[in-house]
Amino acid sequence: MRIKPSANALGYTSLALSLSFWILGPLSYMLHSPQMGLSFGQWSLMWAAIWLIALALAVAAAVRGSRRWAIAAFLPLANYFFVSYVLSV
Repeated sequence: MRIKPSANALGYTSLALSLSFWILGPLSYMLHSPQMGLSFGQWSLMWAAIWLIALALAVAAAVRGSRRWAIAAFLPLANYFFVSYVLSV
């Protein structure tokens, strides 16, 4: 069965959104970029929303194409639970 190009695009976008936290987070601290006046709670909600979008994109990619994209749905969930655990400790 041939995978639709749109499924790959959705899947790779999901991966990019999931991994953006680990790239952009440290990069913003290294470069001392302004935080746009957002509080810690607002940043947390923003990243949770990004991970939710990444989860939805991974599920859509799994429905439209290869079922292997369902594995990509675990990345935003793992990010959320790992960061929640680290911040709660």
